Amino acid sequence: MLSKPYNAHGRQPLFSVGSSGIEMALGALWEEQGLVKPQTQWPAPGRAKSLLVVSGSCSPVTAKQIAYAEEHDFAVIGLDTQAVAISTDLTITIAPYVHLITELLRRGIPVIVHTSLGVDDARFVKTYDFFAKQGLSQNDVRIKTAELYGTALGQIALGVAGKTKLERLVIAGGDTSGYVARAMSIEAVEMIATVAPGAPLCKAYAPGTVAQGLQVNFKGGQVGAEDYFINVLEGKTTS
Repeated sequence: MLSKPYNAHGRQPLFSVGSSGIEMALGALWEEQGLVKPQTQWPAPGRAKSLLVVSGSCSPVTAKQIAYAEEHDFAVIGLDTQAVAISTDLTITIAPYVHLITELLRRGIPVIVHTSLGVDDARFVKTYDFFAKQGLSQNDVRIKTAELYGTALGQIALGVAGKTKLERLVIAGGDTSGYVARAMSIEAVEMIATVAPGAPLCKAYAPGTVAQGLQVNFKGGQVGAEDYFINVLEGKTTS
């Protein structure tokens, strides 16, 4: 923390680290100064021509959302997490998933690929045991799996986007989302619509990659109602 207030002057950028309270405070200040106009209405983005959900969440909330989506014509694919954990070439390991998802999207079917359906998922237990036997602590396992599966999911999404026109992507799971974005070379996002509190639909900035301009939604594990993925597919917004 800085020992005294620091003011940015002119066009010199100022980097900050903190919660969304920073954006709220800056927005209120800029509105007061007349630099920006409040955005009270966000245009509905409409139904996505193609939607992929990559989920690294272990939350029961996300598990229920996945089950609900599957009941409403989503294709749901479970990632073989052990195969990913022991893989010496991730590109080869994920290639069948990229191919399958691409074919489903081309047929107009929205797809969810996930690493877990809650902490009772057998894959969750096997993954923990696999890394625990390597001497990793519980916290180290959490960090390791977030990086490993976030990277795998990101590379799957990137691979799919390179083979077919992917319009909208949902990234579910707070721990894995940063690794997914990094694997996809996403440098920044710009809000374009409201979906749920704390989880807007955004435009991705990933210069020089197939992820550039992709509509992306980062969803925390506990965020959203049961029909969350349906609403994102349909482009339903909240006020």
